Amino acid sequence: TDYLSEIRRESEHLQRVLEDFLSFAQPKSTRVEEVDLLQILRRAASDPSLAGMEVEIDSKEGLETRIKGDAQLLERAVRNLLHNAAQAEEENGRDGPLEARLREGDNEIELVIRDRGPGLSAEIRDQLFQPFTTTRPDGVGLGLSLTLRIVTLHGGRVGLDNHPEGGVQATVSFPLEG
Repeated sequence: TDYLSEIRRESEHLQRVLEDFLSFAQPKSTRVEEVDLLQILRRAASDPSLAGMEVEIDSKEGLETRIKGDAQLLERAVRNLLHNAAQAEEENGRDGPLEARLREGDNEIELVIRDRGPGLSAEIRDQLFQPFTTTRPDGVGLGLSLTLRIVTLHGGRVGLDNHPEGGVQATVSFPLEG
């Protein structure tokens, strides 16, 4: 059964690579509507490609989590960030849980995803949003560039920073409906 799970994991990886490549090469038209970022985060966190990695979601009750956007594209961006965080945890010999938090900003909502992986050097951190830049031997380097493209399309910003206690913190900000 180890071989079977390895085959399954590799085929899921290949599927993600192909989906990212197709999305990057030929972005689909967006379907903008009011969406709930908390629901999008929950759906992305339950994605089978996370291989059982637990995601702790923290969202203050009453927090405005509705934004205008394309739910499918936003879920892909969040899933990419969670997937990268899960891989970083595995690299560091940890198995989660990942932390995902929604918080208020100035007329915006922020999604913060934190891992406890090895962190990033300043030089690679500045390049990771470029297509085909990766830190992994089996990586293609499209996930973060696609994520940046999706977030920017929605009027948002995305950044990666090393967390003071170790690992990386990805912060995505989207404007709230005014």
